[in-house]
Amino acid sequence: MRATPLTERELTHLRGVLTELYEQNGRHTRKTAKAIGWTKASVSDVLNGRCGVGVGLLTRLARVTGRPIDDLLGRSTSPAGMRRREVGESLRCLRETFHASPGALAQVRRFADVEEVRRIEAGEVALNREELTAYLCGIFACANTQP
Repeated sequence: MRATPLTERELTHLRGVLTELYEQNGRHTRKTAKAIGWTKASVSDVLNGRCGVGVGLLTRLARVTGRPIDDLLGRSTSPAGMRRREVGESLRCLRETFHASPGALAQVRRFADVEEVRRIEAGEVALNREELTAYLCGIFACANTQP
């Protein structure tokens, strides 16, 4: 399974966490890098938005701060938020299994757009039973329209 890239909101939140650590270390990039076992250049690049964040930095920050990765990314760590993400991930996998693009799904559903599809699959939106049924019907409708 391929990793899903972080959203801009998640990257921004993570940079905020790294900035807090930077502030705690007296605004010294070298001390911050040493605290997390990273290079000074990499810390500087992430803080300044010149590069993204990989699994290595996420796990090191989680270890140093004692915070779960979901919290570092600004995701809900409540049971309801975690359930929404699990449902969203399942829906994304199902959509990809049936080769239904977010655009095609939004078009078939006729009451959503591609951004809403992304938000549902990221677990940012809770679906009631009727909305979940419509979403699933949309996935299967897309699959049936494929050549």
